[in-house]
Amino acid sequence: MTAAWKSLSLLVLAVGLGGCEASRSSDPSQQVGHLSSEVTLRYGESTSVKNIEIRFGAVPQDSRCPEQVECFAAGIAQVELGVGPRRGTEGPTHQILLDSPYGSRSGEAWGLRITLLKVSPYPVYLEPIPLEQYVVQLKVEPSS
Repeated sequence: MTAAWKSLSLLVLAVGLGGCEASRSSDPSQQVGHLSSEVTLRYGESTSVKNIEIRFGAVPQDSRCPEQVECFAAGIAQVELGVGPRRGTEGPTHQILLDSPYGSRSGEAWGLRITLLKVSPYPVYLEPIPLEQYVVQLKVEPSS
């Protein structure tokens, strides 16, 4: 499968999953309540910050150079976060695309600035990463 088809397939998957309900993290450490926090989310999980939900909803692109492979470019991992009011409150959800290590590492919505710190696992040559294995590490703070 070519890289273009793989990217298109992931984008179609991301759009298709956009309407799915994400599971809420039951881990109390994921309930961010103070001014600046680091949060780790698995694919499909969410956390709340002062009635604003942050949901890890998609991985539209992962072109990072696999371990033990020599590449001309490092590539990026792009993740999509849904940011909006918790269920039961009104307001639109904003989609934020964050790239690692280049591009837009931070995005703002609903008074929060969210910075992508890390995407795991790192790719291994010829071993595709199942979506459910993706984990993101984020820094969440008030937007300026």
